[in-house]
Amino acid sequence: MANQAREVEQASPEFVPVPENGRVYRENSLVGPGDVAADGRAHLDAIVRWIQEIAYADVFDSELSEAGAWVVRRSRVLVRRVPRFGEPIKLATFCGAIGASVAERRTRIEGA
Repeated sequence: MANQAREVEQASPEFVPVPENGRVYRENSLVGPGDVAADGRAHLDAIVRWIQEIAYADVFDSELSEAGAWVVRRSRVLVRRVPRFGEPIKLATFCGAIGASVAERRTRIEGA
């Protein structure tokens, strides 16, 4: 699985690993009953909500909440395996690039 992840990241440079240096905001969570379908697999809208919530938590933690908010202009999601009910997940978000009036946020969600 790790080799597949590296192959995808090399083939798709927009999917980059979490940096070892710099600010990375991290949270742990649990896939709950409101996040999943009847078969126990997480809904895509739940995954997107986790991304939104960790972005907000990072802005709040960095004490930049007065500066504005994140507005999503484009999203790209790569799902290698859908998280399941009760599974602990690790979320990490970081700034991928900065422009004059925009910034790029990247988020990685990892499960068991």
